[in-house]
This record gives sequence, C-alpha cells and structure tokens, in this order.
Amino acid sequence: MTTHLPPHKAAGHHPQHQPHPVLHEIFVNGKPRTYHHEHISYEDVVRIAFPDGPFDILYTVAFANFRGQDGTLAPGQSTTVHNAMEFRVRKTNRS
Repeated sequence: MTTHLPPHKAAGHHPQHQPHPVLHEIFVNGKPRTYHHEHISYEDVVRIAFPDGPFDILYTVAFANFRGQDGTLAPGQSTTVHNAMEFRVRKTNRS
C-alpha cells in the first residue's frame, strides 16, 4: 500500500519556501474590501471604487495607511498594500 504525503511533508519540500497567500483588508470610499495582492495600482483602485466606470475619465486616488503615510496614485502607478489601508477615489473635475 502506498501512502501519499501532503505536499508540505514530501521529501525535499520546505514549508518556509512556500509563498504565503496575501490577504489584506482595505477600505475604498469607506467600504471594506478584501484584496489579494501585495501591490495595488491606480487602475485596480478605480475599478474597485467604480466597477461600472466610466473609465475614459480621470479619477483622483488618495490613500493613507496605519503608519500615517499618505499619498496619491496617478494612472500607471501602484503602491504597497497594508491592512486597514484607506483609499478615497473621486471623479476629477474637468477644468
């Protein structure tokens, strides 16, 4: 009879080398969201805030994390995600 070991118990497998699943709770326009990556882009935040668009306009994306660091994202930019990070997304007024 053959015994199959789970992958973490198989010979030569080291659990410390397994990537840990990334799971962050963030807040977008005050609503809690779960995000599964280490970095989040301007485009990701906009799609979370406004899943139906429109996507042919500019949005202002501001963020703050628990360390008191804040900033903004422009199209094509991204930032590292931290738990309880807050994002504010609004349509930019045209001038």
